[in-house]
Amino acid sequence: MTIADPEQLREPPYGARRGLARLGAELLDHLWPWDFAPQQDAPRFALAALLIGMLVIAWSMTFQGLVGSRTMALGWTLWSLVESGIRLHTKPYVKDGPWWGLTYRKAGWVDMLSYVGLKNILIANAMLAALGDPVS
Repeated sequence: MTIADPEQLREPPYGARRGLARLGAELLDHLWPWDFAPQQDAPRFALAALLIGMLVIAWSMTFQGLVGSRTMALGWTLWSLVESGIRLHTKPYVKDGPWWGLTYRKAGWVDMLSYVGLKNILIANAMLAALGDPVS
């Protein structure tokens, strides 16, 4: 078994927060792929709004029966690839150790694809379980 390089381990920006403030910051960190650093400009946020808006429209069309669930799954997979690239550029870290811990390490492509893929599968599963899938 290989242990992560101790030089790569770090605490996330919200690591000093405690309780609900930490939980909220961590949830936002998982759900929003872009970093909130000052170097970010308006076009990135416009792209984020466009992509998220398209995803919401696609989910709505799927649940109305206008788009098949296979098409939606393909779109969700493509979004996961885009999100992995965004995260590698703006938030290039993944958790190292237990999920409740605060130790992060530098991520490679495989780390990020695994993290984003599993996260998006869990989100899609929760949404389908909550709303039901009318498309058979």
